[in-house]
Amino acid sequence: MIPLHTAAKLALVGLTYIYATRLIDTFCHGIFSPVSVAAIVVGLNILSGVAQLAFFIIFYRQFIPEDRPALMVGAWLAITGSAIALLPKFSVVVPFMCQYLSAGSEATRAWSIRDR
Repeated sequence: MIPLHTAAKLALVGLTYIYATRLIDTFCHGIFSPVSVAAIVVGLNILSGVAQLAFFIIFYRQFIPEDRPALMVGAWLAITGSAIALLPKFSVVVPFMCQYLSAGSEATRAWSIRDR
């Protein structure tokens, strides 16, 4: 398991990345519209969310004592909130991947029909 200070640094870099991309998109609307750039931005956004989730899990495991139920509840709420925050990020990726896979299968079908 990675140390807490490393997880905290990764979470901080992830948060900085998320807010920096939002700021850039606000001032330069459409800068992330090419598909390759959008895929990279979404992938890094997911990684930053995973870093935040990992930070809360590591924090819970290493620093929350079992005799402090209020801290345990707060830590579990942070873990749950981070996990729920990842769901919309994956909802962007899944349709993109389905579209990519279905386009690939159509190209494969067209190729196999042409060769007959």
